[in-house]
Amino acid sequence: MRKTRGIAAVDRAYLRAPHDRVRVTGLYLDVEGPSPDIEVFRARVRDRIIHRHVPALRRFATAGSVRWEHTEPDIEEHVNVWPGTEDLDGVTEELMRHPLPSPTRPLWDLWVINAPRSRSFRLCFRVHHGLLDGEGIAHTALHLLADGVAKGPHTHPAFTPTPAGLLMMGGDLMAARSRQRQWSLLATEAHGRAKRWCYADVPESRLRAVAGMWRATVNDVFLAAVCGALGARRQSAAARRPLPADITATMPMSVRRPGQETNPGNHTVFSHVRLRTAVQPKEAVRDITAYTRRLSARRYRDAALPLYTAPILSPLVERMVRHGLSHTPLVVSHVTLPERLRCFGAEVTAAFRLPDLGQGVLWYVGLTRLPGTARLAVVHEADAEGARAFPAQWLQALTNLEQTP
Repeated sequence: MRKTRGIAAVDRAYLRAPHDRVRVTGLYLDVEGPSPDIEVFRARVRDRIIHRHVPALRRFATAGSVRWEHTEPDIEEHVNVWPGTEDLDGVTEELMRHPLPSPTRPLWDLWVINAPRSRSFRLCFRVHHGLLDGEGIAHTALHLLADGVAKGPHTHPAFTPTPAGLLMMGGDLMAARSRQRQWSLLATEAHGRAKRWCYADVPESRLRAVAGMWRATVNDVFLAAVCGALGARRQSAAARRPLPADITATMPMSVRRPGQETNPGNHTVFSHVRLRTAVQPKEAVRDITAYTRRLSARRYRDAALPLYTAPILSPLVERMVRHGLSHTPLVVSHVTLPERLRCFGAEVTAAFRLPDLGQGVLWYVGLTRLPGTARLAVVHEADAEGARAFPAQWLQALTNLEQTP
């Protein structure tokens, strides 16, 4: 092992999570076709680590580290097949609770879950969140697994921050410190016990059509439909107790620049978006669109980035991220894989992310898009009342956006 670069503040916040709440995240790919032998998977992973730029897969750190270590992965330990099953979703849920490899090895693994009768398999690329963020995971997974060279999520060129962006960031941080947890709309308390997941698929072309109808982005439509689904949840619970009319979600925003696609660490800033649950679909989408346009016009990413990267502010940023992870009820995210993918000669039919919720976060709602299919994935506390209805409620909210004049 040899020392490498220092660990950034956001990465330290994830690495120093309590041992029983290791922040594991990852990218999962559903592949339509027969699964190759495990040695075929291992051979590709071994070759790609040697010949492609995937430096995170050779990084290691403990909770108390101040610098990353460079060490080689043991491919036989890191790449494995889950024992035979046809229950891809059930095994995926079990895998969410499965530990990463030895704490002396790089903090990632790859599992293959086979469903031989349906001639399909699922690739589960899992990484400690201190090692990579969502878009970094996507780029690294494609470098590692895709046939040929596959294009990953788009990067974000640097712009000069605006004064309005700096003011917006400051106001957002101050408000984030004072917001209440808003447990009641999600009908649970965070206690760190087992997590579950559920999902729904939708044609990606449908999302783009709805976005075009509202002169919005697909991300705007995704968030507006989350508002509608929360609204349906609010109405179904209204007879039992009063619920808030809105909820504040944490929204990670990538700041990966061109050339940084697979660089280790979290190249991310955070904004806090208000999701109004007691409004009509038209109001929801217009409210979300106005907010995201302000983020873009005021160059919020560029205004916030120096706060997260300035060495003198590292202790403050680490405390801020830890506070945010324990004081937000909901995380929302959206990742786009812009090209059709093939892995080991077979077509990838869907992709999704399943981050561990960690201490304090109640729900994660994420959209992952491929040409053809977008998958909405929800991770929630195991005892969250009615959570498994949320994907259907989101689809209905999307329909309501389509049908609203």
